[in-house]
Amino acid sequence: MKLFYSKTSPYSRKVKMMIHEKGLQQAITSVTCNPFDEVPELGAANSLGKVPTLILDDGSSLYDSPVICAYLDTLTPGRLIPESGRERWNVLRSEALCDGILDATYNIVMERRRDTQEQSAGWIAQWKTQVSRSLDHIFHLRRRKPHQKYVSFLYLLFLYLLDGEKLNLPELHRSPNRKNPRHRR
Repeated sequence: MKLFYSKTSPYSRKVKMMIHEKGLQQAITSVTCNPFDEVPELGAANSLGKVPTLILDDGSSLYDSPVICAYLDTLTPGRLIPESGRERWNVLRSEALCDGILDATYNIVMERRRDTQEQSAGWIAQWKTQVSRSLDHIFHLRRRKPHQKYVSFLYLLFLYLLDGEKLNLPELHRSPNRKNPRHRR
C-alpha cells in the first residue's frame, strides 16, 4: 500500500499514528507530498487531490482520515474502533469532534493569512467559539472512563488533536473550564 501525506497535515498525522499503533509501518510506503502542487499519482487516486490518500494493493484508493483509519483498523487483530454498538458511535463522535476542532482552527489560520482588511472578524469569532466550546467538551469527556478496550484509539485522537494545536493559536487553548484539578494554586 502507498500513503500520500503531508507533514503539515494533522489529518495525515492521525493516519500515521494509526499506522504506528497497528504496527503497519512495513506494509505501507509513505510518500510525502504537497497537495497544493500537482502530484499526478495523487490526483489519479483522489480527484480532490487531498491528503491523506491511501492506495491499496489492488490499485483502488481510500481518502479522508476517518475512512483510512477505519480501514487500517481492520487489517490487524485488536480493534481500536469498536465494530458495533453504542461504544462505536461514541468513539466515532469523538473522532468527528477532534476533526471539527482542527477544521475550525485551520479556518482561523487561513483567514488570518488574508489581508487584514479582507479578514472576517465574525467568522474568526465563530470558529474560536466552536473550538473553545469543543475543547471544554473534550476536557469533560476525558474525565469519564471509556471502555478500556477502546482507550487506545481515544488516546490516539487526543494526541492527534494536541499535535494539531501546534497551529499557534494559544488563545483558543486556555480556558478556566479546562484547568487541571491537580494543578490548583
